[in-house]
Amino acid sequence: MLPETLALADFLLPTSRLDTDYNRRLDAMVKENGFADHVELTGLVDRADPLDLYRWHSIHVFPSVREEPMASGLVVISSGTGGSAELFVDGDSGFVFKAEDAQDLSGKMEMLLGDPQRASDIGLKGLERCRQQYRFSNTLAALQMHL
Repeated sequence: MLPETLALADFLLPTSRLDTDYNRRLDAMVKENGFADHVELTGLVDRADPLDLYRWHSIHVFPSVREEPMASGLVVISSGTGGSAELFVDGDSGFVFKAEDAQDLSGKMEMLLGDPQRASDIGLKGLERCRQQYRFSNTLAALQMHL
């Protein structure tokens, strides 16, 4: 059973175009758990214009994270694994959930869905942080230091 706040939300879940067995299991899990009315398995998302997809959402949840959702001003919730921990400051410009902890993740999602202004403010802080970290001049300077 989904918490009330999450039960009002709809979710898009990109799936693999290569692992059709995984896609079938995921689809079965969504249906078996009664989420079919709230979850759309999108298939492979066109990477040509992911910003168009991000514009329609409030939150981006990903086990690791890429900078594109942040660059669109979307608040990001990530497991903090890999390089994603460097992209934002937990609680300030994004959120980290404990890897493999569904309750921690759903709690962060509920909090943000219940407070759209906070989600927007944090998304904007993430956007500003992304602009500062990935400014071309900063990237060029860092590359020149290693040459």
